[in-house]
Amino acid sequence: MGTTKQIGDEGEDLAADYLVGQGYEIIKRNHRNRWGEIDIIALEHDTLVFVEVKKKSTDRFGLPGEMITSNKIKKIKNTAENYLVDNNLREVSWRIDAILLDGPHLDHLKNITN
Repeated sequence: MGTTKQIGDEGEDLAADYLVGQGYEIIKRNHRNRWGEIDIIALEHDTLVFVEVKKKSTDRFGLPGEMITSNKIKKIKNTAENYLVDNNLREVSWRIDAILLDGPHLDHLKNITN
């Protein structure tokens, strides 16, 4: 089964591979600032995409999507906005996506703030 960190790292690896296969360019992984952490920052055409990855080994405490609450989205948004300011990217088009991994099943939810 593995530790929570091992499960998370495996999920992020699978998500990054999936995104590259879909034509995204991975810019950074595990970005941290005072607001929080973003699992993957990627570029899709001219849009910067901040990706939250959720992988679960069991459904005992709910499905991966249930772990992305409105508070979690707010934290990701604050972290992303801080990244944009720190990197002088205020005018760049951007969005927040989620990749949910449940066993062999992968769901890519685009623009989860809407």
